[in-house]
Amino acid sequence: MDKYIITLYVILVVGTVQCLGQLNFTPNWGKRMAVTQDECKIGGEAIIYILSTIENGIKKIMECEKLRTSSGLQ
Repeated sequence: MDKYIITLYVILVVGTVQCLGQLNFTPNWGKRMAVTQDECKIGGEAIIYILSTIENGIKKIMECEKLRTSSGLQ
């Protein structure tokens, strides 16, 4: 059983390393290209979406904390 778990863990680690290597590949690798301003811009809608998602997460955490303290759990 332990041999099976170790083998599964090794396969998982190797697969993760391979996936990370694929994520870092870019077609412009090695080229001296100037980064344009358009590549770095984030739209206003995207920022609003990110902030609202964070806000919703914080609200959920606060609700859980209220329930935990009101029920006497610590």
